[in-house]
Amino acid sequence: MREVEVAGHPVLLVRDHLQFSALGSRCTHAGAPLSKGYLGQGRIRCPWHGACFSLKTGDIEEYPTLDCLTSFKVSHRVKPMSKRNPINSQTALLLGAGPAALTCAEILRQEGFTGRIVMVTRENHLPYDKTKLSKALGAKATDIYLRSQSFLDAHSIEVWMEKEVSVLNAAPTISQAILLSPLSSWPRFSPRRLQCPGANLQNVCVLLTPEDSSRILRLATGKRVAIVGASFIGMEVAASLVGKAACIEVIERAECPYQAALGCQVGQVAMKVSSPGMEPEGFLEREEGGARGQRFMQTSAPSVFAAGDVASFPVALLGGKNIDICHWQIAQAHGRVAALNMLQRQERLHTVPFFWTKLQAKSIRYAGCGIGYTETVLKGDLIKSSAWDGIVTAVASLNFDPMVAMVAEILYSGKIITKDEAE
Repeated sequence: MREVEVAGHPVLLVRDHLQFSALGSRCTHAGAPLSKGYLGQGRIRCPWHGACFSLKTGDIEEYPTLDCLTSFKVSHRVKPMSKRNPINSQTALLLGAGPAALTCAEILRQEGFTGRIVMVTRENHLPYDKTKLSKALGAKATDIYLRSQSFLDAHSIEVWMEKEVSVLNAAPTISQAILLSPLSSWPRFSPRRLQCPGANLQNVCVLLTPEDSSRILRLATGKRVAIVGASFIGMEVAASLVGKAACIEVIERAECPYQAALGCQVGQVAMKVSSPGMEPEGFLEREEGGARGQRFMQTSAPSVFAAGDVASFPVALLGGKNIDICHWQIAQAHGRVAALNMLQRQERLHTVPFFWTKLQAKSIRYAGCGIGYTETVLKGDLIKSSAWDGIVTAVASLNFDPMVAMVAEILYSGKIITKDEAE
């Protein structure tokens, strides 16, 4: 495959055996060059964040993204959606306005649902890209909206803003209800906050909303900053503040950044490329809990589905062990499966977790699930694989695209990579 220019526009030409495709050359999620991606069986995977598109139609086959890939003659394409039918009394109530809820709403319309769709959020915003809050501190909320009000209106997707759910009653008049994005609408779920003297001072912040992001940037500019937590969000905030804050200190109780998610080897490499002011020191842990789901994303209540950060689910790479993975791509995959099963499609969740982050000018990719890994394979400072009983379940890389995208496709296909092969 290669990128060419047609009538002044970049186009990706792909040859898959004897089939040829002409598609948009940039991933619709963040603009990654798909010519550097990985060509799988009938689809292409983005090298940056792992989104997949069908070579035949350009349709989304793996997240994170909302828009299908353009074809040669189409500048922008959203899969056709059904119209709202006032006679249809069914209602899909989506608690939250995050990636799971928005994806669920769009999939419902794309798959022919003509009932009412209502998203509920306690924020005063339309669905927006939360990954930008830490990667681009101070971004204007409207600049990171995923869909405009006109788009939502055109497809009869209601968004109730500044509303909070206190009781969930799956009454007969509500045929589907889905529990999503707990921080957006569901008061039972709130961020874990510091429990120490001074935690309530005015200049102590959490990062949840665009307003939080702007406030952190305003308070941190020219000042000494302490960031509690050295995983994805904490390190992204630290990187965003380089050159703006006078001094940055990152506090982490583990030995190195990213240790829980990526292991100490990747964390040690990250410490080498971070700026001199970032020193890991102390404490933070994620609160456990959430709605227990299954591969159909259905809860114990027949009409209630769980998706996004609130849901735990069985991970095939770990032999079906039920865990929760709080990440953007997973939330979108959850939303799609929940929507299909609200429509009685009996669709199972089949996805490979794909994470990404950036530290200064270095990109870190991670695919799979390495929780409980027993062995590690490290190749220089670039590639690290996690193995569980001799079988590779995850891979991480630093500035080594499209290695992680390639491994993600292999894991998605169900093929086994042994530790010996990784070495």
